[in-house]
Amino acid sequence: MAFFEELGKRITDAGQEVARSTKNFTQVTKLNAAISAKEKERKELFAQFGQLCYEKGGQPAPEDVAGPMEAIRALTEEMENLQAEVERIKNVGKCPACGAELPEGAAFCPACGAAAPAPQPEEPQRVCPACGKAVGEENQFCNYCGAKLD
Repeated sequence: MAFFEELGKRITDAGQEVARSTKNFTQVTKLNAAISAKEKERKELFAQFGQLCYEKGGQPAPEDVAGPMEAIRALTEEMENLQAEVERIKNVGKCPACGAELPEGAAFCPACGAAAPAPQPEEPQRVCPACGKAVGEENQFCNYCGAKLD
């Protein structure tokens, strides 16, 4: 019987990992689409900004460019926030030296060799009150002992 219980546990764990991976992939795809849309909008603003500068003979008044500049800054900030969310979901960081993706736990950047920043302490995970093992936030029952979670 222990064999079947272990097999059932492994199947359940694998199924939950596939579901989690699928959810993450969907979220990352949506975020990347939003980033692309904002990048397109930002390029249009840059084109408008350039046209404005050209029309003003290269010397536009500060009030002429204040609106487009603020819109460009706001879009850039939104894009950075979306990219940070993608990195959080993918569980990767950015190299402080070259900006390449750093896999979780990397001590050095695979692109440039720079030392990776020290890992931040993990947030506490949800723990099963019956067996003490870490379980997913979305779980209603423990994967390991089957106890109902609050």
